[in-house]
Amino acid sequence: MERWNNTCNLFYEQKKKNVSEKEFQFFIENLFIELGWSKLSKEILSREPIPIGSGGSLIPDILIKGEGRNSFVVELKKPSATPSDKHEEQLSSYMLQRQLSFGLFIGEVIHVLFNNPNDKRPPRRVLTIEFTPDNLDGKELLEIISKKGYSENAAVTYCEKKLKQLNENDTVNKIIDELTAVDSTDPIIESLLGNLGKQVKQKYTVSDKIAEKVKIGIKIQIMDKRGSSITSIESTSPKKAPGKKPEIKKPSAPISKTEELRLLFWTKLLDRFSSVSDSYSKVSASKDHWLYSGSGVSGVNFAFIATNSYAGLELNLARKEKEENKRMFDTLFEMKDEIEREYGFQVEWERLDDKIASRLASRLRGVSIQNAEEWPKMMDFLCDRMPKWDRALRERIKLVKP
Repeated sequence: MERWNNTCNLFYEQKKKNVSEKEFQFFIENLFIELGWSKLSKEILSREPIPIGSGGSLIPDILIKGEGRNSFVVELKKPSATPSDKHEEQLSSYMLQRQLSFGLFIGEVIHVLFNNPNDKRPPRRVLTIEFTPDNLDGKELLEIISKKGYSENAAVTYCEKKLKQLNENDTVNKIIDELTAVDSTDPIIESLLGNLGKQVKQKYTVSDKIAEKVKIGIKIQIMDKRGSSITSIESTSPKKAPGKKPEIKKPSAPISKTEELRLLFWTKLLDRFSSVSDSYSKVSASKDHWLYSGSGVSGVNFAFIATNSYAGLELNLARKEKEENKRMFDTLFEMKDEIEREYGFQVEWERLDDKIASRLASRLRGVSIQNAEEWPKMMDFLCDRMPKWDRALRERIKLVKP
């Protein structure tokens, strides 16, 4: 992740300076050099013409060649400029002319294009990556396009995986649009019982994964269109016992749409995390943007965070006495190198001198709890990182407690 984060920092310097196309190309070429490719060995070719027709040519910005063969092509646009469909059309032309499966457009964002060898259609964009720190898609892309990690098979497999995810999302959105149409009278919408996912799976013959995404998306759309709450959507119709009237529960106080989303997100996260660790086994879903769990030290807690701009992990040093929190923070900071080495990623060290508390954090930026399509990425980050976070910090906290 360090290499991707460094790339983001350098990218924003380029954007801030409003560099020219030529300067931006120099920056990207240097990135490929850092990824192991060589200009001297003619593995990085700048603006080399591709002959077409009678005397014509196409001129891609960068062509990467591995083992003497064309590997992939890159089209550039300086980050301060507004990209257009024309740039992707140019990239598609280069890919088709050179019969390349993999291509990149790099400008304000990165577009990954895939020329599927089993599909006669033009190359298709399978992924858009923003230059945001701790972006797992960005980290994965750098691994794929490095000289050490690149192969045509690896690139095709990578693109096929992204295309599958894209097709799944298209299927999810299509089903959601149909089931949440204003004039829909489908019995699935009318019932919205606890087995909604199963009904969707049977009706549309889709996988469990797609059915679950549809279930989440429907609940969010229903809240928008009908003012329903997640709790009412998740409830089942009361069954009559012989000789008894069904119990009528008093409605709970209304909560906001954001609070509804948080409840659903945390419910799903806790269910998934329970198969990874039992450290949150006594914690319930919350309406807040955080979920706390004890550390074994009074006033110090671990936290899952999910907001409109990032997901993250925190260690909060929040004892009553400010001096105790700062002293604990400073002692932990002395162990910074070993903590980050054991955790495996950089840590954000926030002493917060103007506040009583201090904290350590690790964040995945550029995602939002408001976007259900980003939930899998957020949950991947949180469930993968929390055990490492816990392992790197729990015993050290006990050593530095007052």
